[in-house]
Amino acid sequence: MGYYANEALLRFLYKAGKKWNWLWPLLAGALSFGISQLLLRIPILQYGLPRFDWFLLLPYRNPLLYGFLLAFTAGLFEETARWIGFRILGPNRRGFRDGVVFGLGHGGVEAVWIFWMMAAQIQAGIQATPLGLALGFAERAAAVCFHVGASVLVLYGVRKRKIRWLFLAILLHTLLDMTVVLGNIWIQEGLIWAAGAAFLGWTLFMRKRFSTESGTLPDSP
Repeated sequence: MGYYANEALLRFLYKAGKKWNWLWPLLAGALSFGISQLLLRIPILQYGLPRFDWFLLLPYRNPLLYGFLLAFTAGLFEETARWIGFRILGPNRRGFRDGVVFGLGHGGVEAVWIFWMMAAQIQAGIQATPLGLALGFAERAAAVCFHVGASVLVLYGVRKRKIRWLFLAILLHTLLDMTVVLGNIWIQEGLIWAAGAAFLGWTLFMRKRFSTESGTLPDSP
């Protein structure tokens, strides 16, 4: 029974992928977060590095360096996963819309994962204020804008075959995640919202660039 169910699911995904050309970049974006964070980075941070004393002492000896390590690894793993994802999708999935949908898949899965953790904390008895929940939703909206813009940025590098765009995405991702070391939640949230707005503007700007360079509408065939 399980075999036939899996076969039916694969057939559905195949047909849906042919009919709805947004499905594959959406799935690729979702997988890029799931693999890079949930299967690789987080297990390394939770089970691998704690085997070393220097890592256990780092938050107390040098909180800034510890924050940088967390931020840099997040940027390195996630942006590299985007790069690999677009390479796997192939040249027919490198239109502007593919980049946007990829980012929605990536940021959407991250948002679901974070909200799931928040729900688990509430069930465990940790109280959440209405303000805290509102800030969480607003932050996720800004984060999704960032992920869309970062996906378009990395995709542009894949199209141009220039890895420096990947390095730029890693740098920007690291800087954004470094806001957690500021301590003041309002400054942190303000910077995240500003980054989300900036990347939304970047995305709209790049739509024209994709269109100009391809000579057609910036969508997939």
